[in-house]
Amino acid sequence: MTVRRVVTGHDSAGRSTILIDEEVDPTQTPSSTVAQLWVAEQAPVSNEGFEDLSHRPLSLQPPPGGSQIWIVTIPPKGEGEHLSNINDLNRHTTATIDYMIVLQGELCLFLDDGRTVLKPQDVVVQRGTAHAWENSGTEPVVLAVILIDAVPLEAR
Repeated sequence: MTVRRVVTGHDSAGRSTILIDEEVDPTQTPSSTVAQLWVAEQAPVSNEGFEDLSHRPLSLQPPPGGSQIWIVTIPPKGEGEHLSNINDLNRHTTATIDYMIVLQGELCLFLDDGRTVLKPQDVVVQRGTAHAWENSGTEPVVLAVILIDAVPLEAR
């Protein structure tokens, strides 16, 4: 996976300029490949100065009050390895609100009460719910994922 990030900012004269133009080295996880493009420590974000936090270790939880953006690639499952319900694979919950946009492929989203298939240009607003993902297609799934810190839900 090759992902280019272009980060803008201001020069010493206050003019807009490109501060970073580079390919991001992705991180391999057990279930996907993740290119972390940007991390913000708080909201609202200050556009003064410059601090690039994108090289910090991957975490499903952004900094308190912060956010992060990733490009995620999920490979297809092998034959005979498909899920039947949410408890079969990597079920997880985070204290975030996540905006996920399917850029390529088809992805199955499993929730406690069932599943739905997502296709290119579908958008999921994941609101701290228990979920699992599966790529049951034949091509990699590519997602743009924005994770924003949220108030944790009470244990249910």
